[in-house]
Amino acid sequence: HHCLGGKRHRECLEDLQLASFSQSESDPAAKDFSLHHRWIAKLLHYHYDPTYQRQEKKMEGKIRIFADVREKHSGVVKALYDEGALIELKALPVGDFLCSSRAAVELKRSSDFVNSIIDGRLLRQLKELKESFERPVLMIEGADEHDLYSIRNVHPNAIRGMLAAIAVSYGIPILHSKNPKDTAGLIMAIAKREM
Repeated sequence: HHCLGGKRHRECLEDLQLASFSQSESDPAAKDFSLHHRWIAKLLHYHYDPTYQRQEKKMEGKIRIFADVREKHSGVVKALYDEGALIELKALPVGDFLCSSRAAVELKRSSDFVNSIIDGRLLRQLKELKESFERPVLMIEGADEHDLYSIRNVHPNAIRGMLAAIAVSYGIPILHSKNPKDTAGLIMAIAKREM
């Protein structure tokens, strides 16, 4: 929640807005990056708003997690509420759960994990995750390795190769969870480490 170099939040907002404007003006290909900057700026503004700070004092000690709106009915959000977390539903441009300003989780159900390998989405999403957050995490929910290899008749070596690339080439840790409750427990554990 702190900006680099110990800057005050107002200076951080100005830097982000300036970077967002200059990049989008000079390079149309940087529009997505520019949008990400504006999104972070909005979060910083919201976090440091005086009204928000008063609410923050009332909820001291609680773990706050930003969840993508698409996860609203997944079961994980409810499980996080049950664990005592404060959930903010947002249209996150990268990742599915934001545990801190530097830690984000990309959640894949087992079938979606395999499908995203086939259609090429996975590496693109993980590249964005790696570029946007200092501590990215990939979480695969709902299957052990044996089940993962049996989905859509994809050769086990293709899945092993992808898992190796994610862990070694991208440097992103991979966590496995059994169900939404287990996923929520792991996300809470990450968020607690980031407090």
